Amino acid sequence: MPLTFRWDDVRMLINESELADAHHPFYGLETGPGLWLVGDRGVYLMSNALFPDERLNKVIFADECNPEKMEFSEWWESKCHMFGEEDGVEFIPFAAFESSEIQDELNLSIIFSEDKVQIEIVHNSDFDD
Repeated sequence: MPLTFRWDDVRMLINESELADAHHPFYGLETGPGLWLVGDRGVYLMSNALFPDERLNKVIFADECNPEKMEFSEWWESKCHMFGEEDGVEFIPFAAFESSEIQDELNLSIIFSEDKVQIEIVHNSDFDD
């Protein structure tokens, strides 16, 4: 089962990270601008921007794992299926999006398998709303 994110929301996070003067390191590694895919209370994307005023980064939840719109058992099952029961984070460099035309009618789809995370840009019509 893929996790889907609305492209216009993803673009907002990309812009936030690109415009930031500094970025959070990823487990001690300097990565530069990018996105984090986080699994804890749901599964969400956030920019890795580091703000000097300590404001919080915006997050966007996956449609299939959103605790703000789903019952606990529903999003928890989806989160465990994708990420396992433990919390985790994966760094997504902007190179993952370079070959994609940015259009509002697109979604970002993230598919987990045993040995990789696959990122695809797909049309909204490819998913049931």
